[in-house]
Amino acid sequence: MSKIVKVYEATRNPPEWHRMLTGTEVAVFTEEAHSELPVNGDCGEPICEIFDNLELAANHSRNLVAQKPQLRCLVFDSRGRGNDPIAVYQSTKLRSREITGRFRRWFASTLIAASVLLIWLDWRSDFERMWPSILAWKLVTTALVFVTWEASLLAQRFIAKRR
Repeated sequence: MSKIVKVYEATRNPPEWHRMLTGTEVAVFTEEAHSELPVNGDCGEPICEIFDNLELAANHSRNLVAQKPQLRCLVFDSRGRGNDPIAVYQSTKLRSREITGRFRRWFASTLIAASVLLIWLDWRSDFERMWPSILAWKLVTTALVFVTWEASLLAQRFIAKRR
């Protein structure tokens, strides 16, 4: 089965969790998915669960995430947290923090529309105010960043399809 241990305990020999793993044993760290903060045990300190093999850890992680979709489980081997996890389990309902293409296109077009409006406003005052035009050009520059970002992703997809 599994055993729950503190991530670091000075009185334990060895004090680090990853030095306790032998053979095929793996450790499961549970964290809040959005805040990425570890789930603490009853002791108030970060804990991990050590399993005999990856299959047991995977089953436990899937069940835990199914019960509590706000959690994410990271599985590590004896190499520790210095490397990427060997498996990550999280609910499919969780949204990623990545900006979507739809948002990039919407935001860039909104910035350009606001820029046109600001330049028109400044033009109507014979460019006496000047701040609307300056702000408009800053908005255009930001919009160009989003347009370039989207274009580079489209180019990457096109190149990947051609291979």
